[in-house]
Amino acid sequence: MRCCEDAAEGAVELETTEESSTGSRSATQQPAQESHLTRGRSSSQLALARMALVGTTIVWAANNILVKKLYALGLQPGLVTAARFSLSALVLSPFATWRALGPALSLSLTSFAGNASLALSLRFTTAGRASFFAAMSVAVTPFLEFLLYGKPLRPAFLIASVLCVTGVFFMSRESLMAVRMEHLNAISVGNRTDLRLWAMVRGDVLALLAAFWFALYTVRLSREAPKHRTEALSSSLRVWTACLATIWASIESWMTGRAAPVAETVAPSPPTMLHGLSTTFQQMLTSLVTRLNRGGVAAYAGLGLLAVLVIVGAYCQVYGQQRVSSEEAAVLYTLNPIWAGIAGYLFLAETFTLEQAFGGVCILLGCIYARHQQQRRVSTK
Repeated sequence: MRCCEDAAEGAVELETTEESSTGSRSATQQPAQESHLTRGRSSSQLALARMALVGTTIVWAANNILVKKLYALGLQPGLVTAARFSLSALVLSPFATWRALGPALSLSLTSFAGNASLALSLRFTTAGRASFFAAMSVAVTPFLEFLLYGKPLRPAFLIASVLCVTGVFFMSRESLMAVRMEHLNAISVGNRTDLRLWAMVRGDVLALLAAFWFALYTVRLSREAPKHRTEALSSSLRVWTACLATIWASIESWMTGRAAPVAETVAPSPPTMLHGLSTTFQQMLTSLVTRLNRGGVAAYAGLGLLAVLVIVGAYCQVYGQQRVSSEEAAVLYTLNPIWAGIAGYLFLAETFTLEQAFGGVCILLGCIYARHQQQRRVSTK
């Protein structure tokens, strides 16, 4: 009997020892499993963030197509910008928060400065040259990170930036060279081109200034976005952008004097809606309604679709930059010329040459290289 009891006690002790060892093994394995799950979750979120930023560039390209269509109706750039941002702000304003409105104002001012510089540059230089110099923001972004926040320069992103700038150069080289040949031809026939060259230099400087503002916006958005909810910051950004765009449109309408007179309005709005507004603002609204009525259903649908694109683009950009570094975001933003070229070829009968395709390949290589280096950096942590 005593032997049986000793055997039973030994079996119980053995089971207890096995349970404790199993528990200790599971306890040691649990942090590793949690770390693996966290790493997998973060990698999937990072991939989704990159897709959101790529989607943002596609939205920008689609936006350019619709804007050109509305310009064909005779609408002023400031008027179209104010209308689409105001419509989007009406939809997004319930999601804006007081906490996000403060940083959103400074971010909106930075973005507005970049867009205003780019719009002014187009008055003095070609779209190709302006696009090329504005794309230099991909090279400016790492240096701003270093100067403002002391973030070390990463050779991987510098190499990716060089590839992307090279790609943008080949995509816009035809326009760059066309301007150069026009200048040489003018010299050969003895025409004075000093004033035009000075205007072109001013356009290039303004486009480079736009690159600085865009890079600063990208850097600051990556710092501010993680502090707020996606819908709160994106909505607050669009509310301020709508205010700034409306001010710009009012000044543009007052300076150009091209707004349609009230008598030309096809379907005038009720007087109570315009009560208390300045004459300039009334003329601006009247001009918008008149031109949209002339364009018919397609014009109203285009403006509504533009507002939807503004909402989608704002959300995707904030969501992406909450999780992606500013350097990688700047590299991904250089995809915009590719989608713009393809969209122009499909919907605007624009040419898309082999040289532009080569430039697109360079941009894609830059994006892939930056993504690969970022994944290597994350995996080594």
